[in-house]
Amino acid sequence: MGKVQLHDIISFPPEVKYNKVHLDLAITYTATTNLTIDLKTNKYSSNNMKGLQKYLKNNSMFINSNCSHCNTAVISDILHFDYHYIKAVSLWWERLVLNDRNKKYQIDTWFDDDSSVLLLNSSNVIQMPLTPKYKFASKKELLEKCQIYSTFQ
Repeated sequence: MGKVQLHDIISFPPEVKYNKVHLDLAITYTATTNLTIDLKTNKYSSNNMKGLQKYLKNNSMFINSNCSHCNTAVISDILHFDYHYIKAVSLWWERLVLNDRNKKYQIDTWFDDDSSVLLLNSSNVIQMPLTPKYKFASKKELLEKCQIYSTFQ
């Protein structure tokens, strides 16, 4: 299977409540196919399992999460559906945005390529080794790393 291209993405806004995500995947004149995922167990259900199987045969699904407070964004690898459970998934891409006085640092990390890119003030591009958020104990430590890379670029 090829890589997901951002221009190929169709987004369905989910309804999230009571630790469950509900998506309407297909709505036609004669049938509706929806998907409900329990966030604690990864167990899924559908009102139309045949319709869900057909949908999953023709489409890939992944998780896209954005935080408008800190401007962090993540996209997961493609979801794999097992017998009533979604298998554990890892990240495909992560974006971190940090601000320091007059500088804005944006780190884009691609986990499938083990690479990161630092974008300084939306113009200077600096290649970095893999630099995901989980490698840093604090935002301050990550900001210091960005400052070092921007100084010696």
